[in-house]
Amino acid sequence: MKTKLMALLAAAFLLFAFTGCATIHRIDIDRGSVIPVSKILSDPAGSESIGKAVQEGKDVVLFVAKGQSIPLKINLDTPLVKVENGKNSLVFMQHTYLLISRSGFMVSPDGERWAAIQDLKALKKLYGFKGGSLSIGFGVSKEEGASATLNVGTK
Repeated sequence: MKTKLMALLAAAFLLFAFTGCATIHRIDIDRGSVIPVSKILSDPAGSESIGKAVQEGKDVVLFVAKGQSIPLKINLDTPLVKVENGKNSLVFMQHTYLLISRSGFMVSPDGERWAAIQDLKALKKLYGFKGGSLSIGFGVSKEEGASATLNVGTK
């Protein structure tokens, strides 16, 4: 029963997310001030200035090259389930620019056209995907025993 409820809630969220209004922003950035994520990963101590700049109200633009991976921390803590810390990575499938500011978080494939990270319709338009899917499952196998799966994808 709870699995069906979770699946219905997830489907409702995706339907809402993919039918809102889309706003693609045109923002000119100073290419000379773009910070490569590879630099941050190689010198984490030197990246404290990034957080400080955002706190001071300055915009920060990061660049992640295609194929670059960054550590992913997932936090899910609900009365029903929680996710324990694990070792995951986000692997970027194309060059990506990330704009971090006090007002929000935006993403761009080219550093010129930007979408707010929460505007799924704008992301869909900007990156050219048609729709998305979310599936939550539970299975049992002889090799792994019991396991839960979460799959999120685009078409």
